[in-house]
Amino acid sequence: MKPKTTRWLAAVLIVAAPLYAFSVAAFPSRPMDDSVTRWVLAALLSVLGVSVGVASFRKAHHEPPRSELPGQLTDATAAVLAERSRQIHVKGYTRQHDADLSDSAELAQAAAFYAMADVGHEQGRVRWPWDEDACKVKDRYDNYVRAAALLIAAADLELARSGRAEDRRA
Repeated sequence: MKPKTTRWLAAVLIVAAPLYAFSVAAFPSRPMDDSVTRWVLAALLSVLGVSVGVASFRKAHHEPPRSELPGQLTDATAAVLAERSRQIHVKGYTRQHDADLSDSAELAQAAAFYAMADVGHEQGRVRWPWDEDACKVKDRYDNYVRAAALLIAAADLELARSGRAEDRRA
């Protein structure tokens, strides 16, 4: 990806992630819009250097065949998946844990916080939704990886709550 494109996507994400997190937090009774969720995930993954097919994100229920996924993984994608795996297996942040202690809006808010952690100013900064001890800001790349993993957790929780997870497997 070209540096100019990466900077543009980073700027879009810095604006979109907190707006998305705010909209989810402000309207918790409204179901999440798949297209918005996919767009935010696509923007974040693009900043990480993952090749994202724009057309695939325009389709309402596009899921690539499972056999295609391993060949498309970049180091950044693998890092995001490894981070989500660490959250589940090491920290115990399973879907059930997330459902018991938080909602998808808090997960999205934490993701937005990590995505914007290096912005450097307080005005417009996303508030960390949990205890400050749980916030572990690192370098930009690690923050983006954590943000993407938290968005995956939020999307997973929302799918489970809406009952659409079973529909997608059929």
